[in-house]
Amino acid sequence: MAQYQDHMLILKSRPYRESDALITAFGLKSGKIGAIAKGTRRAKNRLAGLYPLSYTVCEIYHGRSNLDTITGTDLVEGFSGMRQDLSRLSWGMLLADLVDEMWEERDAAPAVFPWVVGGWEGLAQGANALTITLTACWHLLQLAGYYPQWETCEVCGRVPDDGPVALDLVHDRLYCTRHRPGDDG
Repeated sequence: MAQYQDHMLILKSRPYRESDALITAFGLKSGKIGAIAKGTRRAKNRLAGLYPLSYTVCEIYHGRSNLDTITGTDLVEGFSGMRQDLSRLSWGMLLADLVDEMWEERDAAPAVFPWVVGGWEGLAQGANALTITLTACWHLLQLAGYYPQWETCEVCGRVPDDGPVALDLVHDRLYCTRHRPGDDG
């Protein structure tokens, strides 16, 4: 049983019991956790900043249960510009869902944190939503170990230096100009 503090990205929030919420968060030191925020749905909420797609410093109690208990919060950034546009909010949720699906509970991955915060900041500031999100997603997939191997030709093993290349996305292969499928070479 321990009390700890961590910088957290709030990925999801679901109602739980009468006035509590189940939170899925990704911590800079602790990785992805599930936590209960007691009383967060009451009118006088003492745990400000526990809404999805926010960056919060949390005081957390880790007891015997699989779920931690959030005992205190300090909102760092709410990304309000992203929340005011449904399209940008959707792109922000894509980043949150990707992190939620790709990392296991308690799998600390500090390199994930700046890509999500940067993506959410870019979306909140009005930058090109597609470019921001796809760039962040690409780097998150790379951190999760899903980086395509497209440096060399599948047939000859050389780095393509001229002309168009062919990508086989199904089998994760790259072909140089001379060895493109369908060509005589």
